[in-house]
Amino acid sequence: FQLFVDHLEFMRLEPEYVTEADYLGTPFQDIIESRLYQRDGDWYSVSLLAGLSSETGLQQALATSGFDALLVDLKAASGSLLATYRQQVLKMLGWALLVIAGLLFIELGAAQRLVWIAGTLAASVTFTLGLTGIVLGSLNVFNLVAVVLIAGLGLDYALFLSHTGSSKSTGNDSVLSSRHAISASFLSTAAGFCALSFSSVPMLSGLGVTVLIGVLAAYFIARIGISDS
Repeated sequence: FQLFVDHLEFMRLEPEYVTEADYLGTPFQDIIESRLYQRDGDWYSVSLLAGLSSETGLQQALATSGFDALLVDLKAASGSLLATYRQQVLKMLGWALLVIAGLLFIELGAAQRLVWIAGTLAASVTFTLGLTGIVLGSLNVFNLVAVVLIAGLGLDYALFLSHTGSSKSTGNDSVLSSRHAISASFLSTAAGFCALSFSSVPMLSGLGVTVLIGVLAAYFIARIGISDS
C-alpha cells in the first residue's frame, strides 16, 4: 500500500499529461475509450451520475456554466427508443399479416377456410398478449419479437390442422400421420421454450414465457376449432 501512496505523491508533485499512447494496449484502454472518445477533431467525455436529486437544477447549472455539456436521461432515452421500435414491430406485423392473408386467399381459394385460419391466429395472438401482460406485468420489445414467432407458429398449426380436418381425398393414415407430426412439433417447441422460461436471465425468461403461452394457445385453439368443425 505504501507503493501506491508514493505514486500518488509523485503524481501530485510532478503531474504529467496522459496521452493516448500511454493507455493503448493496457487494461485501462477499454475503460477509458468507453468514457472518452474523439469525433471530428473534438474530444468528448461521458460521465455517469448517481444519486441525482434535481435533474432540473443540474440542467440549469449546465446551461449557465459555459461548458458544452449535455445531460442525457438514459432511462427516458431507452424508453423512447423501445416505444418507437414497438410501434415499428406492430406496424410491420400488421402488414405481414395482410400479405399472408392475401397469399392464402389466392392459394386456398376458400374464403371460409381463410376466415377460420385468420380467426384462429388472431385469437392466439390476442390471448398471448393478454396473458403475458398479466404474468409479466408489462410487454417489452423482446415480447413483441416473440409474438412474431408465435404468429408464424400459429399460422402453421391453423393451416395444417385445417387441412387435415377438412381433407376428403387423403387417406386416414396420412391424416393421422400429419396430425402426429404437428403434435410432435408442438411438444418439442413447447418443451424448449418451457426450459427457456426458467432461465436466470430476465430477457430469456420473458421470451420463453411469451412463446410458451403463445404456442399452447395457438395449438389448442386450432385443435378446438377442428373438433368443433
